[in-house]
Amino acid sequence: MVAQNWWRKSILRVWLKGLATFAAIIVGGAVTFLVVSIIGLGPAGPEIIVPDVVRVPQNTAEQILKEAGLTCRVVAHNYHPSVPAGRIIKLRPLGGSRVRAGREVQLTVSKGPRAISVPDVVGKALDEASAELEDNHLTVGDITRRRSDRPVDEVIGQRPLGGQKVDRDESVALEVSGGADYAMVVDATGHKTLFRRVSVVVPAGESFQEVRIILRDKVSKETVYDRIHEPGDEVAVDLQATSGGQVQVYLDDKLVFEKRL
Repeated sequence: MVAQNWWRKSILRVWLKGLATFAAIIVGGAVTFLVVSIIGLGPAGPEIIVPDVVRVPQNTAEQILKEAGLTCRVVAHNYHPSVPAGRIIKLRPLGGSRVRAGREVQLTVSKGPRAISVPDVVGKALDEASAELEDNHLTVGDITRRRSDRPVDEVIGQRPLGGQKVDRDESVALEVSGGADYAMVVDATGHKTLFRRVSVVVPAGESFQEVRIILRDKVSKETVYDRIHEPGDEVAVDLQATSGGQVQVYLDDKLVFEKRL
């Protein structure tokens, strides 16, 4: 009987000790969680109204945002039809938004308008014309030379024309003077061969028109071009003919130009 009571008391002591240990673990974990939660929250930073820096130069905009207690980063550069290059197009968060101090503001900076006006370089030397086009964010395209009384390497034509609007980095084709004797080949017998370019602009109208260019000499007649075009199209054809040959241009079978080479 004494042994049985001792056994029961031993089991009870073990059970109570285990229960106390479990309770201590639960209470300790709760306290730890509470402390961690309180520490994790920390003091909240003050609210700041994001300054609206749209259209402001990039350097100035960045300074304004930093002085307001914000950080900033440029995330994109885009073309814009009215915002000059180097100014802010948009920001995120938007100007006027309420954010915490230290919040990053993402900026998009303008590259300026994509469409620009082509400078008129006709009458300028090729080097000068090329530099002016490049200064205006354009590239020099095909360069063709033809006979002209103008000084050698003077620009005598361009496409697109001066004043037209084009996208940045568009190429501009130049026609350049080769001098009075350019593109004339004289063989050993004294026979002369001429090289000429004929340009035709299809006049305004309601329908397509046939453009036909014919080259004649003393013994033959050759159709060198015959196609249908829309009004406003420009046709440029390089011709090779003997001295004294004749070129004729027809629009819908109507003779509109004739010249002896």
